[in-house]
Amino acid sequence: MDPATPPRLRDAMLHSLHAGGKRIRPVLLLAVVDMHPSRHDPLPAAVAIECLHTYSLIHDDLPSMDNSDLRRGAPTCHIAFDEATAILAGDALLTLAFEILSTAYAEEPVLAIQLIRELSRAAGSAELVGGQMEDILMDRDSGGNVSMDQVYQIEDRKTGALFCASLRMGMHLAGQSGQSLEWASRLGQAIGRSFQIRDDLLDAIGDEAMVGKTLMNDERNQKVTAVTHYGIEGARREVDRLHELGLECCRHLVGRTDFMQSLLHHLKNRIS
Repeated sequence: MDPATPPRLRDAMLHSLHAGGKRIRPVLLLAVVDMHPSRHDPLPAAVAIECLHTYSLIHDDLPSMDNSDLRRGAPTCHIAFDEATAILAGDALLTLAFEILSTAYAEEPVLAIQLIRELSRAAGSAELVGGQMEDILMDRDSGGNVSMDQVYQIEDRKTGALFCASLRMGMHLAGQSGQSLEWASRLGQAIGRSFQIRDDLLDAIGDEAMVGKTLMNDERNQKVTAVTHYGIEGARREVDRLHELGLECCRHLVGRTDFMQSLLHHLKNRIS
């Protein structure tokens, strides 16, 4: 982080980055590179993904969005500091992600452009931000008349796109292309949907101390989720189905996928 960053802004950025979390997105990138050993250091790309993901959480938690007081077991950024500082901390982390990629891979401009393209598309108006906008509009305009296909379309953008980007960025770092990128995208979508449904389940029946964030938000906000659509047991069966789909994607990837499959099992059964 640039030493010229104002101390309060730096502290707010670090508050959210250091609050913990599962680090699933950077771990996915590292898992892909582990399958295909690379001469490129994957850690800067992994850090960039976590910076961008953390920015999205800071903004999601704001009073104008999900209005959450707890994230990763700690007060959300706007609670620990203030709303204006939280907005700026999110902005700064978003920008820092691309500074890291453009600096760390400056000697490999083609690779740098590939990584920046993947992350910027996943985070932009067509995917993460666009999905958040659609989610807000759905809550406001649907009157609760929402299909699960509509929910999945939004979650593929809000959640799945960044999982896909993590896997695809790993493939670029490992020098993979073609069908490898396509299967990485399919795997990312399956993980994203399963991860979100598991989040929906934890929001409904989880332990707040274990989960580390404010629960029952979906019920308070009257959101349509897999739990409201399928019920608790139906949502669990859908997680099982998506888990099997993820394993099927792994079978099409080149290289040893033992760790990737273990990660899928962990995500299926996570309690936080």
